[in-house]
Amino acid sequence: MAKNRVRLLPDASAPERFQSVFVTQWKDFVCLRKKVLKKPDPDDIHDLRTSLRRLRLALKLFEYFASSDVNKKFKKSLRKLSSILGGLRNIDEALLFFHAQISFSVSHQFYKKLKTNRSLKWRRLKKLLHLFDDQFDKLVQKMTVELKAISFTKKSERSMLTFFSNLSDHYSKTIHDLLAISIESKQWKSRHALRIAIRKWRYILEIYAVVLDRDYDSLLNQLKKYQLVLGRINDVAAFGALCRDMELSSAERKLIEITLLKEEKVLLKKFSKLIKRKPLIKHLGAM
Repeated sequence: MAKNRVRLLPDASAPERFQSVFVTQWKDFVCLRKKVLKKPDPDDIHDLRTSLRRLRLALKLFEYFASSDVNKKFKKSLRKLSSILGGLRNIDEALLFFHAQISFSVSHQFYKKLKTNRSLKWRRLKKLLHLFDDQFDKLVQKMTVELKAISFTKKSERSMLTFFSNLSDHYSKTIHDLLAISIESKQWKSRHALRIAIRKWRYILEIYAVVLDRDYDSLLNQLKKYQLVLGRINDVAAFGALCRDMELSSAERKLIEITLLKEEKVLLKKFSKLIKRKPLIKHLGAM
């Protein structure tokens, strides 16, 4: 994607709103980081993971509008953090799911292994979170100043609106191509790709709503519903992967497989109904 500077939109306050979004994403991340360091609560870990995803998307937009690369060390640390948070969150969700679905006692080796894995991932996460100190905060402050100094009045082949539109078109096209096949039982890769596209489109639209002063509440609520169902389907696949790495008896493994298969069928049925009742197709390609 070419890094051209963007020209001023009819709404002269748009650049300031873009800067506000960027700063807000960072402040949210910093606040949640502090909460998680104090106590690794599953809900806060989930919120931190969501905040991190939004921040990484904001950084991509920064690189376009500021025409400068984000510090490589910073981006690498964010990628590592995203990976660890994902693994930790999967374990937390697996513990909740299996406690509700399977009659293993809480002292069962299965849960002990999950909790041991959680402790290991938490230590890795805590170590990485401590790296996000004043060094990275000063870096973000410097980036914010650069955003403020950008001239949005220079002529360019593409305006901010065109840039956003093209980005939205990319994700909506991906969603369009994947929706039809994603309800088939063995299309887990397609559903995984669809979930990511929907999530990114939703976050992009959230930025549009602020920067371009648009109302996307109805579509955003619909995308959230899709994201929740697809996220849960993806969780089932992640739970299966966690269990495959464990030493379990054949009876235990069979019970887990049956439980996960049953849950997947229920979720696929729910997803199919959602597509019929709240079709995304009419929104695709629309800004």
